[in-house]
Amino acid sequence: MPIRLLTRLLTLFVGSSLLDDDTEALTIAEPDPALATALLEANRHWIGTVRSTKPDGTVAIGFTPTDTTWRLADPLPTLATTSVIFDLATGSWRMSPGNDHCQDA
Repeated sequence: MPIRLLTRLLTLFVGSSLLDDDTEALTIAEPDPALATALLEANRHWIGTVRSTKPDGTVAIGFTPTDTTWRLADPLPTLATTSVIFDLATGSWRMSPGNDHCQDA
């Protein structure tokens, strides 16, 4: 997957989790390509789920590596091995190993 496409998908994923009926639009900064590169260097296939969305605009996405591509019939993982956290207030992204900030929403 091209790095630019993955950064755009991460941005759309976070943005969609922050929108509600009262929000018309948000501006979400794309993550640095280094974040997407690090994900893809660690594993080529990931399953990502929004694990938490906080009132301050912090969104945590939990990623679990998989050996194959995910299909709709496959269950979603319950444990994330890598977290990507977006902070709306600062527009910053960070990645951390483990289940950091990944509580089920």
